Order: sequence, then structure tokens, then C-alpha cells
Amino acid sequence: MKAKHEILNAYWTQSGNDDKEYHINVGKSVLINDLEFVLVHTIYSLIIRYIKLQGKTLTNKSFNKALDEYTQAIRAQVGTMHDLKNRK
Repeated sequence: MKAKHEILNAYWTQSGNDDKEYHINVGKSVLINDLEFVLVHTIYSLIIRYIKLQGKTLTNKSFNKALDEYTQAIRAQVGTMHDLKNRK
């Protein structure tokens, strides 16, 4: 029987009146494939949540549109992080 390992602990906390913070804690022994799966699954869940918060029905069209928007936003954010960490 395989041992069950907790690879991720994710939770929301209240950081203000209306704001919530999303925390992700990852163990040091987590395999990169497991971590990638969890991150992609988290992004998928956020896309579904985004569609529902807009009051739209989950369809292939609404999913693909939201996915495109998230992809652009993630690209911009990761690029900004890279620029900030690699200032000259």
C-alpha cells in the first residue's frame, strides 16, 4: 500500500474587510511532477471560479475565453516577477 503524502496545504485567510489571501505551503520533498499538477489544478479551479463570478455558464467558449485571459495575466505577472528578481 502506498503511503499518502501531503504535497500541498492551501487555504484562504481573511486579510481585510472584503479581501481574502490564498496561501500555498509545499513540502520540501515534493516531486516536481506533483507540484506541477497541483499548480495547474489550482489555476484550472481559479478559471472556473472566475467564470462563475462573472455570472456566466461554463461552456467551452466561456472556458476558452477565460483561459486566454488567465494565460495573458499569468504571462504578464511572471514576466514582472522575473524583471524584479533580475534587476541590473
